[in-house]
Amino acid sequence: MNSYMTCHPITCGRSTDGERAVLKFDTGPAGSAHTEGIVTRFVGNHTPVPVPRVRRVGDDWYLADWNPNAPAPDGSHAADESWTRAAGRALARLHTDSAPRADGYGVPERNDGRLVAPQDT
Repeated sequence: MNSYMTCHPITCGRSTDGERAVLKFDTGPAGSAHTEGIVTRFVGNHTPVPVPRVRRVGDDWYLADWNPNAPAPDGSHAADESWTRAAGRALARLHTDSAPRADGYGVPERNDGRLVAPQDT
């Protein structure tokens, strides 16, 4: 976990059998939970790369589905060779699948449902 954002597992709903979710929010001026939320939603909606469903995005937070198989946010997971190869394959797939829908580079913004770089809007 970095010093700019934090994650908290929560239970949504009014009863004890509510759905689990993760709330991620900025904790400092360099936080980017809003951007991370819209990018994660874009990836989930427009690529086959598996990501949690993003339920809501606010100015400095987002709420996503809980994934019980995700690594713990404490950073204790070691990035061994197998993990880094899998991450590289996923990143390459993400770039290939999202390239036709992205108009440039930089911090993404929304424009008519597309993610675009500010200099291209």
